[in-house]
Amino acid sequence: MPDDLTIYEVREVKQLLSFKTADLVKSRLFTKTISSNQFKDILENDIELSCGEIEDLENILIAST
Repeated sequence: MPDDLTIYEVREVKQLLSFKTADLVKSRLFTKTISSNQFKDILENDIELSCGEIEDLENILIAST
């Protein structure tokens, strides 16, 4: 990944990071309202994936500065 992102690419990464963070919060809240263990497992897997994606996006922004 190149270290020098354009301002537009940085903006896109920030927007994606914002979306992923909001999605993560919703998934975490939703796990508290679900009674089915099957769906909780699916959401917990999604939460783990989202955390990894958020970390990757944050690293992209850090590397671009």
